[in-house]
Amino acid sequence: TDQVLSISNIGVNDLNWTASNTESWLSIDPISGFNAGDVTLSIDITGLSFGLFYDSIIVSDPEANNSPQKAYVQLEISSDLPVIEIDSTHIFVIANVNYAPSRRFNITNGGAGTMNYYLTEESRHVVGLTPVSGPVPQEVIAEFKTIGEAGYDFYDTVWVYSDEAVNSPQFVEFLFHFTDDPAVIGVDKSSFAVEYFECGQGSGGPLADPILLPILNIDDDDGGEPFTFNITHKYDWLSLNQTTGDAPASIRLSYEYRGLAAGIYYDTLHISAINAINSAVRIPVTMTILEATEEPEIVVASVNLPLMKFAAQVNKYGPEYWFGVNNVKPGCMDWELSYLPPWLAVEIDPESSYPWDMMFTPSGHGLSRGIYYDDISIESSTASNSPLAVNCKFAVFEFYGDANFDGLINILDVVYIISYLYRDGPPPQPITVTGDTDCDGNVNILDAVIIINFLYKGYDPPCGNPPF
Repeated sequence: TDQVLSISNIGVNDLNWTASNTESWLSIDPISGFNAGDVTLSIDITGLSFGLFYDSIIVSDPEANNSPQKAYVQLEISSDLPVIEIDSTHIFVIANVNYAPSRRFNITNGGAGTMNYYLTEESRHVVGLTPVSGPVPQEVIAEFKTIGEAGYDFYDTVWVYSDEAVNSPQFVEFLFHFTDDPAVIGVDKSSFAVEYFECGQGSGGPLADPILLPILNIDDDDGGEPFTFNITHKYDWLSLNQTTGDAPASIRLSYEYRGLAAGIYYDTLHISAINAINSAVRIPVTMTILEATEEPEIVVASVNLPLMKFAAQVNKYGPEYWFGVNNVKPGCMDWELSYLPPWLAVEIDPESSYPWDMMFTPSGHGLSRGIYYDDISIESSTASNSPLAVNCKFAVFEFYGDANFDGLINILDVVYIISYLYRDGPPPQPITVTGDTDCDGNVNILDAVIIINFLYKGYDPPCGNPPF
């Protein structure tokens, strides 16, 4: 079945995009477009065997500030016959000289149809395989007898057969190592379960506490043989800040819920250590994504609100300001900047969402000294308060040193700066930096002295200004 990749323009200027991919089994149409559009993905599996295949679609526009963007494509072709799959085909068993722990492995059908399995082994070490046969999926428990001294190693193999599977037989290999002081993996969690709303958690919700998993080395003497652990899991929505290291350690779990539909997602952490008697420890992880029921509501954030105040010198760019857009309520919300003042440019962080981060930069090019008022308009097809207008004030000044914003540099500006510094007067207008006449990033008495020297001693004019 064909699938659709939707492309949208979240910026202000027009988007002229092209799309491309590498693998011949994937075709896309169209391969270019203007602003928003849908790309149809079609698959041709002729000549492919069963298994997993990967490709990526690159969407680019040289004029877009977040170009290129990449969409990953995974194709899974199942066999029309059963296929034996085993989650652990090489199992290392650390055995105490007085105790050999059991080990587990899972048998599943990676193909189509129904499949039964049966196990065989010819070993003096394996004393039990439970269950030894039956339908899949099935977890098998292997039990062993203790025969060995510290430092003693040996191998054993269990064969997995199926009369229906195209890849029968498969094997599970066990490597035994006997020690009198084995390491023991210790964890304080038997499972993890978290809940999120789809898309975003709302602007008013508390930040989630870090989810930590301590990994300890435990035995009767408060610390057995040192071990290096390794953690594996299957799905990309779960990530760990550390997947290998020496115990003890604290592992931080992170969940990527954005882009996933409402539902329940499962994964399992497999914590193993080659010399731990209880390796591998399995910890199930569940993430539930809830469907939002409240109507979205646009909210904006900035240090420069409720009135967004911008300033710039004539024919120059002014300081940039951070601006954020979010949904007050948990759940999904579409939005766009439907209008920006002509003197304002925006750069949206392509990695951000819920909230979306962006930087606004004002431009004094082509403008004369004065105050300009306008609005930023944000629209959403789903939000209850759409469109949302953000009021803006843009002050364009002509000279650094014109502290009172009258278009001149004279003794009144000296008085204005001194009043600001020593008499709790207002700061230089329209932005404090206009009082910085030596370009050191500060406004102090030296800036007033520079104006005096310029006016009465013929010194250079305040820095940052066009030629007088």
